Amino acid sequence: MNVLFIITDQHRNDHMSCSGNPILKTPNLDKLASEGVRFTSAYVVNPICMPNRASIFTGLYPNMHGIRTAGMNLPEGTPTFTETLRENGYHTIEIGKIHLNWSIRKIKEGATSNESGKNWVLKDIRSELPLPYYGFEEVELLVGHGDICGGHYMDWLEEKGSEFIPIIRKKAKIMFSNPSYRTEIPEELYSTSYVNERTLAFLERYTKGDYGDKPFFLNISYPDPHHPVCPPGKYFDMYKAEQIDLPANFDDIESVKEHKILGPLLNNPFFRGMVLRITNEKEARDFIAATYGSVA
Repeated sequence: MNVLFIITDQHRNDHMSCSGNPILKTPNLDKLASEGVRFTSAYVVNPICMPNRASIFTGLYPNMHGIRTAGMNLPEGTPTFTETLRENGYHTIEIGKIHLNWSIRKIKEGATSNESGKNWVLKDIRSELPLPYYGFEEVELLVGHGDICGGHYMDWLEEKGSEFIPIIRKKAKIMFSNPSYRTEIPEELYSTSYVNERTLAFLERYTKGDYGDKPFFLNISYPDPHHPVCPPGKYFDMYKAEQIDLPANFDDIESVKEHKILGPLLNNPFFRGMVLRITNEKEARDFIAATYGSVA
């Protein structure tokens, strides 16, 4: 059989109408759930993105594959189920974010980056990726979050809207300063559109017989709705902040400040931007409304 594996990033379980969300409408996800199986008691192996992705692709717990937090690369040569599929006759292709390797620049000497050394604005990495890449024979890589993305997406954007590249580079230096905002990137050039276009292009090639009789494993991975949340065009205004109800314990920040481990981290710039954030009602409502638009 052919396998299509779709991943969205930092997508809460309760951010689907089929899981009981009273405001957010997700008809396509609801249809998938109604025609298949929706797991209601699934648990992650780690609260951070990269260890979970490594566990998905290796079938191992973090203490076995070694990726315990963000910023740790899954060693090349680590057995993955995609490599097993490839060895058994599948064409394996990855489109979008895979996030098993923190810094693309370290894969091969000489990879290019911008003056600040940020890997998400790499220009020419297609030739730098050693294939197969974690078991994938074909890779259309996207790195980053929100509208601050790079990788092969940047090559695509150069052809379709190069005027937006300086905007992305400027934002990259303050990536997590704002949890949500209105993006300048139009819907047709947004990272989601890139993933969709490249996916359809592969399916058209496959339908024409370009891959012979091989079955495919296609992994589609969207960077949204991971923060910063900035859905393009109409999606930013689709849900209103005043519609959002905050939890009853929203103002109970004192217990977190007094927490032995979490308390001190509230003053750590990295954790304050990436993991923990003391917010206010307006910012929280704006963020949730933008997240709903991103999921939509």
